Amino acid sequence: MSITPETQERRTENKSAGFPIKRRKSDDIEISQCDPYIRLNLALDSFAITKAFSIVVLSTDLKYLVKRVQTRLPNAKIVFADDDVMNLSQNILCIVNLCCRRKHETYTNLNFREILERGPGDKEPLYTLNFVSKCLTENDSVTFLSLGEFVNQSIVKRLLLTTKFKEVEFVSSHLVYAKKRALLKTHLPHRPLRIEEIQSRREIDLAQEFLKSQFSSRECIYDERIDNLFTNHSDFFWARENNSRTILGVARHTWHLPNHMLPLMFANKKNSEHHVQLQTPNKILYGEIMVVSEPTKLGKIISHELIWAAFRHLGQAGLDVLFTTFRADAPEEGTFYKKRYGFIPTGITLEYGDFGGDWALIYGPWDLVHKAFTGEDLGRKCLG
Repeated sequence: MSITPETQERRTENKSAGFPIKRRKSDDIEISQCDPYIRLNLALDSFAITKAFSIVVLSTDLKYLVKRVQTRLPNAKIVFADDDVMNLSQNILCIVNLCCRRKHETYTNLNFREILERGPGDKEPLYTLNFVSKCLTENDSVTFLSLGEFVNQSIVKRLLLTTKFKEVEFVSSHLVYAKKRALLKTHLPHRPLRIEEIQSRREIDLAQEFLKSQFSSRECIYDERIDNLFTNHSDFFWARENNSRTILGVARHTWHLPNHMLPLMFANKKNSEHHVQLQTPNKILYGEIMVVSEPTKLGKIISHELIWAAFRHLGQAGLDVLFTTFRADAPEEGTFYKKRYGFIPTGITLEYGDFGGDWALIYGPWDLVHKAFTGEDLGRKCLG
């Protein structure tokens, strides 16, 4: 086999390269920054540790750094985000990747079955943020240390808001402080009912059991595997009698985040393969709520109260626009939402895969819904 002229020319040009390993007297930081340990040290060096952290939480994708962390923070207890831990004390440092390079997707061609086969994608950093949030009580503070620099602080803030944190304060390009917000607890006026926001895995399992029980005898097919695709970036609420554990209604609200889309985005427009496309999601924080209750007059009242209580609570946390659906063959529901809550019809009917039924899509800008109940004009231009 003869050597081609191109190969001979390349070898001639490379003869002057000499020794194949680069010689250097000191580490080149620009090259070494790709090393996770170097990045960890840079992040830790970016602020002065003036207090001894009692607990360090490591995200699931950073477990391999545990010995390195123990070297730098020898007095802290190391907890992994998938450990079976119920409560965390104060003085918590959470090390997690919060670079947030990805932007919000406005559109997808995937349907529910395809996303189920593909899988939900990266579970971090939401998995770790949810873990820390579940282990804290109201107003507990936590320090988040990102292995890489924050590329987009607004997305970092959204991730923290959607995992039930408040008072987000950026201290440096690697460090952010936050506090756990209160979970919603409210009683319905004139009725012995209460609405609560739930967060523990056991409570969410009970809520999903209720959903399955409501859909088992109807034409709609509930698939818990599909539901779990959205659990990581969702809030759950339930309605119960004041002196009972019986669940009367469940609401699941899903946030629109990078790599984590809304259920409506996987639904097909009726008699079409096309999907809904969102406008300017990097400026507008969208959510979608599904409410299920028993098919009774009381159940309908509970559904409406769940939507309003959840939207009022989440709107104060930063949600701009809330989507929901109602049976396309029940236009009176759309009229109720429009008159009662200020919701706006989109004129779009969706088919949620194998779930069944035709669903009319409506949305509520926070400004309009808030004004419908309080008369106060907030002046926030959600859709401008």
